[in-house]
Amino acid sequence: SPGTHLTAEIVRALFARETVYEYDMGPGDNEYKSRWASTAHELERLRIFRPGGYGTLLHAVEARAVAGLGRLRSRGGLV
Repeated sequence: SPGTHLTAEIVRALFARETVYEYDMGPGDNEYKSRWASTAHELERLRIFRPGGYGTLLHAVEARAVAGLGRLRSRGGLV
């Protein structure tokens, strides 16, 4: 696609400068990323919620509802 081609040219130009050694290609396990990269590493995310009722509510929504939607999506029930 045109967007993939443009991104490839940007990455080539960055590495041609020989000052860039790592490029964050963003989330997702797309096929083109594995063709362009010799290695990969996963990034982790740390979420901290403030103490009290509001923080507890936000944590519950993220931990239960969002995780449940992720499981539903992985089973093909959510597009």
